Amino acid sequence: MYAAVPTSDPAPASVAPPRDIVQEVRRSKFLQRLETFPATRVIAMESEGDAEPEREPLKFDVCTDGMPEDIAQCVLGIKGVAEKMLYHWKTFPIQLPPPIAVVTEESTPTRKKTINMRDLFIAPSFDELEQVALNTNGELRHLNEKQLSSVQQMGEFEVESTNFPSQVHRWRLSQLLQKGVIRTQAALLCDLALALRLVIITARNRLHSHFFSLCQSLTALVTGCLKLLDVVIGVPSNKAVNLELQLWEERCKHLVAELKVRRGHETALETYCVYVKQKCRQHSMEKYRLDDNDHLPPVPYLFQSPKGIELDLRLFNKDVMTEALPLLSAILEQESKGWFVQFREKCISERKGHGISDEEIEK
Repeated sequence: MYAAVPTSDPAPASVAPPRDIVQEVRRSKFLQRLETFPATRVIAMESEGDAEPEREPLKFDVCTDGMPEDIAQCVLGIKGVAEKMLYHWKTFPIQLPPPIAVVTEESTPTRKKTINMRDLFIAPSFDELEQVALNTNGELRHLNEKQLSSVQQMGEFEVESTNFPSQVHRWRLSQLLQKGVIRTQAALLCDLALALRLVIITARNRLHSHFFSLCQSLTALVTGCLKLLDVVIGVPSNKAVNLELQLWEERCKHLVAELKVRRGHETALETYCVYVKQKCRQHSMEKYRLDDNDHLPPVPYLFQSPKGIELDLRLFNKDVMTEALPLLSAILEQESKGWFVQFREKCISERKGHGISDEEIEK
C-alpha cells in the first residue's frame, strides 16, 4: 500500500496536489507494482521471518520542453512535492500459512506428511435399512397400527427414511404369508374375467372355428377316411391343378404365338430383340444411365396370321387413314340423310316443348 511520509520541508499551499489525486496516484501505482512483482521474490521472503518491507521513493520523468516558463515551474514544483511525499514498497514480505493438505508428524516435526485427497471427501453411506429397523436400544422395532393396517389391506408396510425427508422404505410380504384384502380382491376379479373369457370366447371357438374346433376335427376325420379309401381302392380326382396358369398359357398361345413377322422383316425383329436384351442387362448395372442419344432400331409392326392375313399393329398409319377416309365420309353422308335428320328434329321439338329457347338449343 502506498503511504504518505511527512517531510521536514512542506510544499507550498499553491502547488500542493489535492488529496483525492494523491490517493488515486497511490492506488494506481500500487496496482501496477503488484502486477509486475516477481513471484520468486515473494517465495524468497518466506524464509526471512519478520523482515520489514523496504520503501523506495517514486521518480517522475517530466518533459518541460516547449512549455512557458511559469507553467514549467508549476509542473516542476508539483513533481518535486510528489517525489518527496510519495513512495512505493521495494520489497513486501508475505507470510504464507502452511498448506492444508500438508501436516507435520508429532514424532518428527521437521518431516511433513501429505494427506490423501480422497480422505478429505468421504461420501456418506445411505444404507439405512438396518438403522430404520432398529430402535435406540438396538432392538427390532414393532409395527404400529398404521403399518399393521397396511399389511392387512395391501400385504406391505412403509417406514420413513431418516436421511431423506418425505421418502419411505417399503417392504412387501410374501403371498404365502399375507397378500392383503385389496390385492386379493383384484386377483379374484382378474380370475373371474379370465374364466368368463374362456366361457364366452374360447369355448365357442372350440365348437366352430378355422383352427382346433369340433367342426374342423369332423372335417379332418372325413378327409382322413377318404384318403384311406383312396389308398385301398382309389378315388377319382376332379380337382384341376394350376387352372389359372393353364388358361394364361392357352391365351398367349392363341393371341400371340400364331402371328408371324412378314417376310423381309425377320432381321428387324432379331435386331430389336437383341437391343432389348442388351438394355435390360445394362439397366441391371448400378452405374448405368439411359442415354437419349441411343439409336433405337426400327420396331417391326407388320405380321401375318396363319391364313395369310396381314396385320398392321401400328397405332397410327397415314396410308391406312388415307384409304379409310373415303369410306368413312360415305358412311357419314349416307347416315346424315337417313334417321339422323328425323332424330334431330325430334330432339328440337321436345326441347321447345319444355320451354327452352333457340339459343340454348343451339348450344
